[in-house]
Amino acid sequence: MTLTDYGFDSATVQVPEGLEAARVTAVNRTNCEVITETGPLLAELTGRLRFVAESGMDFPAVGDWVALNRADDFALITEVLPRASVLRRRRPSSESEFQLLAANVDVALILHGCNLPVNVRRLERFAAMAADGGVQPQVVLSKIDLFSRDEAVQAVAQVAHLGDALTVSALTEGGADDLMRGLEPGRTYVMLGPSGAGKTTLLNRLMGRADDDATETGADFATREVRAGDGKGRHTTTRRHLVRLPSGALLIDTPGVRELGMTDMHQGIDDVFGAISDLADECRFRDCSHQGEAGCAVGSAVERGELDQSLVDAWHKLEREAAHFERSIAERRQLDKATGKLYKSIMQGKKDRR
Repeated sequence: MTLTDYGFDSATVQVPEGLEAARVTAVNRTNCEVITETGPLLAELTGRLRFVAESGMDFPAVGDWVALNRADDFALITEVLPRASVLRRRRPSSESEFQLLAANVDVALILHGCNLPVNVRRLERFAAMAADGGVQPQVVLSKIDLFSRDEAVQAVAQVAHLGDALTVSALTEGGADDLMRGLEPGRTYVMLGPSGAGKTTLLNRLMGRADDDATETGADFATREVRAGDGKGRHTTTRRHLVRLPSGALLIDTPGVRELGMTDMHQGIDDVFGAISDLADECRFRDCSHQGEAGCAVGSAVERGELDQSLVDAWHKLEREAAHFERSIAERRQLDKATGKLYKSIMQGKKDRR
């Protein structure tokens, strides 16, 4: 097995001379698990890489390509190579910081477990996050056998604006084979969704194992039942890891996401709500807020019954959150700049007193 089997392409992944390419398969507290041309390895970050990092976005994430300085079984990550795509969200408990979930992903499989009513607004958030980072979103309705036929048809219709949804059964192989055939060798997929959506169960099926099998390339894929009270899972997956499926496709499993804070993902929102974005370009006034103004193409489409008002409301909500994050970043940068000036002034004062 070579790095090509893990998505390596020398035309797009440029490694500095004298260093070795590797792909991050898991991130631990003090090191990273990587796959190299000769197999898996543990690698630590150089002190310089830690020192020059300005935020968490500068550290390796699962899926990243990195440059290694290697001596036998000892390896140092000297550089995170340019990313083709990213999955990021607002860091929980922060108003202005990103959290990188995965890198160099081609398709995001956004799972929703049909043991609960379809949460369209949450799926829209996941889809916007994926699209904004250059990742293709694909909705997957898991546990579809828990719905009646009419409920299943309605569920697919509810998410039609996000593309053609795939459906997977909870108790049978229904749908899993169709999904597996669609996963292309060498491409990287990530599974996203709340706890209890069936991500680990689906991963086990794609790996060709029963639910209670475990330990593949160090990954623990054991599953647990969801809570009866609210249908939520117990976060069986505790960290992100990248594995290679028997089909040759690459898949990143992620822990259940409790919170999906918006970033400044205006492009992703435009992609997900493409019909509304296109209509907004036709409004009479460039600064139209699409909330009742004369000449508003969005409002006119709602009045004609061509556009659902709930979809417009969801679009407004995500745009407001994205704008708030954007303002928070600007304020933080302004504060950092002021702090830097104050520090320089203090240091200059100390020099003048000597």
